[in-house]
Amino acid sequence: MIKTYAEKKIAVKGDVSELKNIIFDSLKKLGIPLILNLKVASYHGLKLPTPPVEEIYKSINKEFFVKDDDIIYVEFNPEEKTLTYGYIGSSMDFKLLNSLSKILKTIIKGKGLEMEEITHEPELFLFNPIEPPQYSEGLKASIKELSDPEVYNFLRRLKEFDKAVYLKDLEKIYPISQDRLQELIKLGLILRDYLIICKMTGREILRFSSLEAVKEAEKSGFKCSLCGNPLSEERVEEAIFLPAEIKELLKDNKWMLSIMIDKLVNEIGIPKERIFTDNPESYLNLIVLLPIDNLLISILPDNFSNQDAYMLEAYMGAYSSKTLIAFSNRPVLKLVRTYLQSKGIDVYPLTSLDKFNDTFKRVLIDKLIKFLEDKFRGELEHVKINLWEIFKQKLLQKSSGKSPRPVTK
Repeated sequence: MIKTYAEKKIAVKGDVSELKNIIFDSLKKLGIPLILNLKVASYHGLKLPTPPVEEIYKSINKEFFVKDDDIIYVEFNPEEKTLTYGYIGSSMDFKLLNSLSKILKTIIKGKGLEMEEITHEPELFLFNPIEPPQYSEGLKASIKELSDPEVYNFLRRLKEFDKAVYLKDLEKIYPISQDRLQELIKLGLILRDYLIICKMTGREILRFSSLEAVKEAEKSGFKCSLCGNPLSEERVEEAIFLPAEIKELLKDNKWMLSIMIDKLVNEIGIPKERIFTDNPESYLNLIVLLPIDNLLISILPDNFSNQDAYMLEAYMGAYSSKTLIAFSNRPVLKLVRTYLQSKGIDVYPLTSLDKFNDTFKRVLIDKLIKFLEDKFRGELEHVKINLWEIFKQKLLQKSSGKSPRPVTK
């Protein structure tokens, strides 16, 4: 669940303890929509996601007021002569906090007290916030190759084997050109070794990084530890396998997070502070906060199920989002799209990152058209020249392409 958090503090020249009852009485008289008053020992008592700065809430002096999912709190500190107040909730405009701020200042000024306001930047926290993987420049350049569907599918196929694959068997597993294979080895996405296999038992006994190293071992008189034969009499197989680091990045498709963020910021122009990463269950989310909607980009796992689709719908509601870009190259996409669209959510399937920019731009244009249609169409209908139709036509011309578009009711 996306929650925003903002806190303000007022330093007062005078005794703030006398203000407490006056402020609470004033809030009641003014009809501030606060329906429940709580005192809690810590933030966890509110049963909400953990915020970035948990220490802020470890105080029994705060008065918490709860309305639905919105919370405001007030804390008086007579020793510091400060009054601290804040907001926790789903709103990004902080109307409730701003209303409280005006009331508090009016009351303080009405008592003839001087004050100085100290503000803190609003924060946002998620179900299970995570940091995208950080790469070295060399690995970052290599990881970008996974945006190529051929490379991505090939590495995933190797990962499924979870062991070294003999080159002689590669054609049966996933056909790939020798030039492309050598390129992936050079980039470090694949490792190549020469395995010494015991002819008698069929088990691997030694592994070398080059044929030269194999020949040196033979010259040195190495023997098989299982049958005692000289290495020159045993079988040599050239094999490839995935490095442990690449396996980890392929797990849940973690590598995509940094690539997507890079595309959003540097190619599409979304401010980085509007992008958040989250791992609520067994999959990964990117949340892009925009004025027209909170766009959710979910990287779905292969074992995504019907139950997971229900949970995804719940998360969409918690994120206050009606738009999903769902990444998967599996049949699960059809299930997710059909179910969520029946719930009024626009779903854009994505099967490879080479279509990411086009899909995201398609989403922005569709959402903008829908937003303008809802908000301003009535104001444009009285204009003799139909500016709305011209505007919409221009947008559609600019966005023409093969990127997917949701079915809307």
